Amino acid sequence: MNTQNSTPAGTTGLPRNAVRLTERARAAGWTVSTERETGSVTVRLTAQVRHNRESMAVEVVCCWEEDQAHALRWRSAILRKDGRPIADPFGWREVGSLLERFAPVMIDAAAEKAGRTHHGLSVGQWSADAAEQHRAAAGHAREVRGVQDRLQEEWAAGAAWAEAALDVVTAQAERARDAEEAARVLTEESGEAGARSAFEIAEEARTLAEACEDAARLARNAALDAEAEKLCAPYVAAQLQADEAEETAWRAANPDGTAEDFARAVVQAYEAPARQFGQWWAENHRPGMTYLQGYDAFHPGADPRAELGASLTLDRDTNRAVYALGAAAAALLRVGGDQAQQERAGRLEEESRRGEELYAPGAGLRIGEGHQAAARVWSALVGRGWNMGLSLDVLQDFVTLELWERAGAVEEATALRRLLLVDHGLRRRRDRHDAVRERIEAERIARHDAGVEVYEAARQAGEDEESADWARWDFLARRDAEEAGREEDGRGRFARGADVWVQPADDGPSAVRYAGRIVAYRGRGRFRVTGAAGTVPREVPVDRVSPAGPDEARQDRARQEAEVARRREEWAARDAEEQRCREEARAVAEAALARRLARRRAAAGTVAPVGEHGQWNPVHSVPRSVGELWAAASEGGWRMTCRTGTGGQMLVVRIAGTTDAGRWVFELIWLPERGQYSVRKQLGAARWADGRSGPRGGRIRPTVRDVLLIILQETREGAEARPGELVGGPGRPEPAAPVARD
Repeated sequence: MNTQNSTPAGTTGLPRNAVRLTERARAAGWTVSTERETGSVTVRLTAQVRHNRESMAVEVVCCWEEDQAHALRWRSAILRKDGRPIADPFGWREVGSLLERFAPVMIDAAAEKAGRTHHGLSVGQWSADAAEQHRAAAGHAREVRGVQDRLQEEWAAGAAWAEAALDVVTAQAERARDAEEAARVLTEESGEAGARSAFEIAEEARTLAEACEDAARLARNAALDAEAEKLCAPYVAAQLQADEAEETAWRAANPDGTAEDFARAVVQAYEAPARQFGQWWAENHRPGMTYLQGYDAFHPGADPRAELGASLTLDRDTNRAVYALGAAAAALLRVGGDQAQQERAGRLEEESRRGEELYAPGAGLRIGEGHQAAARVWSALVGRGWNMGLSLDVLQDFVTLELWERAGAVEEATALRRLLLVDHGLRRRRDRHDAVRERIEAERIARHDAGVEVYEAARQAGEDEESADWARWDFLARRDAEEAGREEDGRGRFARGADVWVQPADDGPSAVRYAGRIVAYRGRGRFRVTGAAGTVPREVPVDRVSPAGPDEARQDRARQEAEVARRREEWAARDAEEQRCREEARAVAEAALARRLARRRAAAGTVAPVGEHGQWNPVHSVPRSVGELWAAASEGGWRMTCRTGTGGQMLVVRIAGTTDAGRWVFELIWLPERGQYSVRKQLGAARWADGRSGPRGGRIRPTVRDVLLIILQETREGAEARPGELVGGPGRPEPAAPVARD
């Protein structure tokens, strides 16, 4: 039976080396405890130590076990940091080294609890550390600025120095990130002003170092830009030619199609962007401009459609080039390779084959699946993954491609190198588009801020909201006109509240000009005017607005009011007529429902009448389907009779009715089978009002389901009709002719 007893360190029952260890650790400030079990003793040494600028819990667990002579012998020691085991178990001699290593960073628990220290450091030590970190951050920032100045001075010197400069600034950026993290921890733990200043300097140095790293990488890759653009241009041109052919085919198939229709059908734009493009095209297109050129101009700073399509095509071609290189590399590895190379070749062959199968006709390639396959092949080729979201380091990849080219995969490596250069060229183009977009966004923000300043100044001067808004748009219009180098765009032609004629946007039969008032100038040659009577205000260009006299404007507004009143009367009359029709239809439906319910109640608990000159003496129980036929026929107003024959061995049901389609007559026959009646379709007969026949001619013999379906479909309740022409009442008289049997 094992028993455990955790007590403060004592020497009773402990080996001599354990006694010496506990005394030494207790003198050094460690907390010592023992755990005694049957056949073993454990000594735990715990303490708080400084780790960087924080504290960490350290525990050394030493174990002794009994040998065959029942004497305690040393087994091993385990080091834990914050409860996690670190490295392998230690020997006895290494325990002393551990105590010596942690001695300088031991934290006084009493001082820490009393608040005299924080993570083992006093206020003075924290201040000194912050001052040292501040000096280090300032020196590091000076080094980074020196690298930046060198980059700016030697940018035109070519790419000879670019590789070395990139190594330097990459190391600088890494050190800057480490310094920023250290300053951040120091700021959070100490709160010293010097630490906060060090953090700000370190953050600035880190940002500058990363910018220098990007600049050095661009300088190193600058030599590739010309070659990449030379290969990229025909790639994009081929995509542009395909897009123009698509537009030509669409115009031929849609001669009356508009720019908005093109945006929806070919570009597959949403409703609002397509409508906006149609408006832009009507105001800005030039003679000879294609819709594709207009759509690219409609989105300044965005990637042109041809370049987007080229990127998609490039993804496919690059993936397949990787598969081809993987297959060629596998073939090279098969020749004279060892076991490891044979396994690598097998993996390359399998992954390359799977990747190529993804692009087979009808394979159903999913999004991202081709990249994933290329990543596996590329990883087997060069030992690292393929990142689809970031540009590959082309120079480093070229070194890998050169290795396979020298090994024998010349054609495949050359093709992949060309595609990587095309990708580099497309990314450089995308960078230029991003710069244009950022410039446009900065101009838009500056324009908006300038307008807000004018608006707020007008409000502070005591003007109302509409007047301040008018001043803002007037200022922006003047500014836009000056920047564009053109004359005023019509803002001075009309004052706020002026009477104007508003011309319709099209020349349709319902387009009528109306008299409105200027609400505000909206800039870029557009005014906000009141809508026609009963409509909301709208924005119209200045070329659709003309001055109106007070008298004629007053007369036109009276006309608008009269037109609105007339339309309201028409709407009210139409609503009243629709309401009357709905009430009449409801009354007819209620009357029809009442008749059907009355017939259902009258037929409840009854049976179908026996046919004339017929008998009713069944020898078996009547099938449930006969009752279903009687319920449906009686509710729908169809006539049904029953009779038995051959001494009750045959049961015959006859149903007849007249609908809009004509006369329907059905005769169903049941015969005994295993002690009950069973319907026999081959003995039934019918007169179909719709004249239906079987696939080989002749009449179709009815089933119970056919009869129930006809009653359901052909019975239409309505007003009382002339006898013999409408269902909905009692069964109609049948003609004297007998039922034809097939």
